[in-house]
Amino acid sequence: MADDKQLTPEQVAERLQLSPFTILDYLRTKRLRGVKLDRHWRVREADLQAFIEAHLANGTEAVEAERPSPPPITHVLEQDYPELFRRIRTLDAEGLTPRRIANRLNKEHVPPVGLNERWDATDVFAFLVPNAVCDLPAYKQP
Repeated sequence: MADDKQLTPEQVAERLQLSPFTILDYLRTKRLRGVKLDRHWRVREADLQAFIEAHLANGTEAVEAERPSPPPITHVLEQDYPELFRRIRTLDAEGLTPRRIANRLNKEHVPPVGLNERWDATDVFAFLVPNAVCDLPAYKQP
């Protein structure tokens, strides 16, 4: 039975040619049906097919294809936020993980970049990895 097959978010992302972070966002916001087992998401084959068919029926694939690629986040941010770059790199040099850096920035009430209300590890990752294109809301990839 093909309907019983369970897919990981990474497998779904590969099939849809999207970022695994995007798939996790779809699961969290219930745009894509899935089941969370402990800390791990699974998507039934039938739910993925329903998601694809719904998007094909709405014609969203044409809109997604026309969207231009976002600029690399680090080039935009480094020139716009030099002090923030220095602060994040200093915390990274202390050996903190991106998640712990995000927690520290939230405790220090540093305003987040993009549309998020709080810092998360993905935001910090965009500052730490040269030429990274991450899922910051203002620069979401299709």
